[in-house]
Amino acid sequence: MKKIVLLILIGAEWYLAAMYHSHLLLALSMTTAVLLVVLFVMPRIQKQGYKAAFTLSGRTMTKGAQEQVEMENQKRGLLPLPRLRYDILAQYEGEKKPARLKFVGGCQSKRDTLQLPLQPKYSGMLTLHLKKARLYDPLGIFSSSKKQDSQIRLAVLPQMSTYTHMIPEIVDLKENRAGIQPDAKPGMDGDLRQIRGWIPGDRPSRIHWNLTARMQETMVREWNEESASVETLQLKKETKVYTAEEADAFYEKLSADVQSMLEEGTTVRVQWTDQHKVPKEMTVHATEDLEDLLLKLMDSSWLWKGSK
Repeated sequence: MKKIVLLILIGAEWYLAAMYHSHLLLALSMTTAVLLVVLFVMPRIQKQGYKAAFTLSGRTMTKGAQEQVEMENQKRGLLPLPRLRYDILAQYEGEKKPARLKFVGGCQSKRDTLQLPLQPKYSGMLTLHLKKARLYDPLGIFSSSKKQDSQIRLAVLPQMSTYTHMIPEIVDLKENRAGIQPDAKPGMDGDLRQIRGWIPGDRPSRIHWNLTARMQETMVREWNEESASVETLQLKKETKVYTAEEADAFYEKLSADVQSMLEEGTTVRVQWTDQHKVPKEMTVHATEDLEDLLLKLMDSSWLWKGSK
């Protein structure tokens, strides 16, 4: 629309200049024409030294939470790029067609970082693929696009809370395998033996973050697995291809079941079989372990590549 208005304006100036033999109108029309040429050429020149890319190759997010995905812009020259538009394909694992997202930003210096707002709809592995960026002139009249190729994988985790709505069963609860429990030792609290200082080899998921912040020293939990009540969850996989909605229901149900048992002071042993029919197992003591489990399942594409 802006282009049509400007062309009409230039045509009217030329017509009036010819009708009234006005040098002022002629000069004004020539100036407007030169300005349009400059605005037309500017984005095509600026795109030669422009590049956009995600700053990370992967990260975690929480379903339904408003978060930011960081992107870096690089350009040549002193003139800023006040308006940029990014065309991004967003695809969950299990979806046949990606969704097209459009974000608008700008680049003022030679290297600028832009925060793109994103609110994931489902739990699961979400891939964002930056396909192209469109550069505009300062007035937003003309533009020129440049292909980009940058990806980021987002592991979208369920919100860590207990779900009470009905979701079809997807795990088998086996018998309690705690066996005969030995007598509790002094200082034990359920399956927690003690909290001690960090030593090389301790897993990050065992770190007690609140106590670490207070003590100004890395503190970790030490568990006594023999004395803990242990429940086993055997993961089942359907023969059909999972959709993004079904994968979301799977991760939410798994998260809800495990969290419910953790709240009861039960250690959860999760078992599954990978795509090579190799049995896998992971013991979940705390929410941090549950996050590690979900990340492992998502990163390995277990719902699509695992053994049926």
